[in-house]
Amino acid sequence: MAVMESTEHISALDRLRADHREVLKRLEEFSAVLEDLPDAPEPGAREALNGLLAFIQLEVWAHFRVEEEALFPLLGGLFPGKDAPVAGGPVYVLTEEHGILRKLVARVASETQRWEAGEPPAADALRLVGRQTVRAFQKHIYKEDNIVFRLAEVSLTPAELAALEEGFERMGHLG
Repeated sequence: MAVMESTEHISALDRLRADHREVLKRLEEFSAVLEDLPDAPEPGAREALNGLLAFIQLEVWAHFRVEEEALFPLLGGLFPGKDAPVAGGPVYVLTEEHGILRKLVARVASETQRWEAGEPPAADALRLVGRQTVRAFQKHIYKEDNIVFRLAEVSLTPAELAALEEGFERMGHLG
């Protein structure tokens, strides 16, 4: 998310965890908007939806990028790759989930535009895809926080952790 204004150093993994807390907070707000979403567009709901979409497109996609380019390559060697007879491992799964989350958010954006245009069934579609998106993000974050980040803490060497810090700093993700 936004670079923190502090003299205190926060590790890359702690920064990712902080990002997740912010995303979960925003998802709670989004859920509340969905619960009260009027069938016809109104300014407060419109601003909330567009604000969440802007947050995701600016902050969450940047978060995904640093995970995909700085963290996941360091962990990828611990698990079979996508071309192995049995592909898998958390890095593979989470990378696939990033793609799914991008598609879900694109669908939320599309349904938001339909809702803003006053298309009657759009509110129901937006509520449905919005709830799916919230649940998908919550499950994804749980996996990263409780599997991948813990795995990184116990599996990466000090040199790899230093490389991770450098990668995050280079991408402007750490304060």
